[in-house]
Amino acid sequence: MIGRHTYSPIGIDVTTRCIRAVQLTRRAGPWRLHAAVAIPRETTSTETAWTPPTEAEHERLFGALQRQGFEGRNVMLAVPADRMVTSVIELPPRSSGAPLSALAAAELGRVHKMDAASLQVAYWEVPTASRSSATEYMVAGCTEQAALDLIDPFDRVGLVVRALDVRSLSLHRACAGTFGAGGSIDAILCLGWNHTTLLFVVGGVVTFQRTLDGVDGRSLAGGAAQKLRIPPASVVPLILRHAACTIASGTPARREIERELASSISAHVEDIASQFSVSCSYISRRYPDRPMSTALLTGEFGALPGLVERLERGTLKARRFGLADAIDAGPPRDHTILGTEFVASLGLAMRPMRGAA
Repeated sequence: MIGRHTYSPIGIDVTTRCIRAVQLTRRAGPWRLHAAVAIPRETTSTETAWTPPTEAEHERLFGALQRQGFEGRNVMLAVPADRMVTSVIELPPRSSGAPLSALAAAELGRVHKMDAASLQVAYWEVPTASRSSATEYMVAGCTEQAALDLIDPFDRVGLVVRALDVRSLSLHRACAGTFGAGGSIDAILCLGWNHTTLLFVVGGVVTFQRTLDGVDGRSLAGGAAQKLRIPPASVVPLILRHAACTIASGTPARREIERELASSISAHVEDIASQFSVSCSYISRRYPDRPMSTALLTGEFGALPGLVERLERGTLKARRFGLADAIDAGPPRDHTILGTEFVASLGLAMRPMRGAA
């Protein structure tokens, strides 16, 4: 009805350290931020991998959504990286009429040595590489049991899971309005606790995905904690706010901590930049006629100081990308809900209730 607010589904991104939710609203105009919330999970160590939320965490989430004014019970979830496999696979063109879904599941199962009959897959055609005539698809899948394990606990607390999304597609959906011209190559670098994931978007399509080696937040916190001789849980807040710190102020002990922290972050940034450069060279060889345009830094550790400057090369311009960069967030509010860590949740909230992602 004209004049009434329309609300998006609630995009929920469950990471190792936090559960984040975003909902959008509009009234005859563009989407705006309606509500956002972050719920820290149980304390994690540097040895902790991703685990599903507990029953108590699901109940805390449901209560937080009610208190923060979220509307409705329709939610969109991203399949965690640890529960999903992906590959670029050659398949027949769509015009062939071949059963692409079954073929995609069979090939993904073969590549990853999994039972194809157990896989639920999403797939999309990627731009043809230079000097290639093959039809290639990015295929992502998880087992049916993994999907049910994610969905059922939300059902039990009264939330209706409308779809499971591929996390790379949710990131792309949130960032798409910032990319360069349609023929360019753009990058999304999502820096999380367990994984730092690099995506390349070619001509508006997610075409390449790689998990960088040894440069996740967990590795950074663990290494810095060992140097500083303090618990990793105490190091993470120092890393996240380091960009606002100054080594020239504070007590001698504080200045020493900042120097050691700066050294750890600098080495981490150099490692990320090195692996990023190798991947840029690879994608540029595959698509030599397409210019590099934009690199967007997202995720919990997306604001690492010095990383933007290290990633820029040639025509490629890098920038941090947070919730407030993607959508009208309304009046100024707590910066903790405007940061890079909410981009995946935003992309989930932007997913259509029906139809393709």
